[in-house]
Amino acid sequence: MRRHAIGLIAIVLLVIAVIMQIGQWEDPNAADLESVCLRIGAVMAVIWLAYDHLQRAPAWLWWALPVLLIVLARRPQWLLLLVPLVIALAILRPKKR
Repeated sequence: MRRHAIGLIAIVLLVIAVIMQIGQWEDPNAADLESVCLRIGAVMAVIWLAYDHLQRAPAWLWWALPVLLIVLARRPQWLLLLVPLVIALAILRPKKR
């Protein structure tokens, strides 16, 4: 059911973005809303497409990626160290028996 909800949200947001593009409202906030709907709708569509693969992702990945993003936001020069480290962790993880 979650996959259907994600797909529905993506479609609704993309339709709103298209309607706002066609309508050409004069409000300056309308362009911001259109941009937000388009970007989030596109991301939700990608999540909808990858939903089965995301369910099989390792558990450590769900806490490692937000920590990685927070650290990189504070110290961007660590990118050259942390990204290869996360890739190495993903490759060298113990195999399930």
